[in-house]
Amino acid sequence: MVNSLSKNMGMSGWRLGYVMASPKVTDDILKLNQHLVTCAPTILQEYSATYFDEIRGAVLPQIRAVVEKRERVRRVMDRLGLETMSGASTFYFFVDIKAAKMDSEEYAERLFAEHGIAVVPGKYYGESTNRFIRIGVGTESEERIEAALVKIRGTLR
Repeated sequence: MVNSLSKNMGMSGWRLGYVMASPKVTDDILKLNQHLVTCAPTILQEYSATYFDEIRGAVLPQIRAVVEKRERVRRVMDRLGLETMSGASTFYFFVDIKAAKMDSEEYAERLFAEHGIAVVPGKYYGESTNRFIRIGVGTESEERIEAALVKIRGTLR
């Protein structure tokens, strides 16, 4: 198992994670890792270990709020007839843009230039997601997200 504490614990910029594996696999990962990644600062590791329960307690209400907000945004997209890739454990959606008849990067650039809406082209996650754009729901207000979704829907007709 490979996982990250960073985003789950509200420390997304710190790149703190863990691996649970057999000693052989862990040894191989460490050999590779030492040439690719700079370790998280020791003080961050100590802080995270010492205050793990307190950090988790502070972050859980935030996680619940984002999950609830995500569900409300999903209902808006359903009402607008926007199709999304399945998935329920993230703070973003992959919205299907095949009706635009352009690749996701071109669509994202046009959406920003013409409407001031910033999204992430799906092609950055692989060729299979090139007909999608990624829309985050974490920081913008629901009113602004809905207004953007209405404009996006209008571009896909």
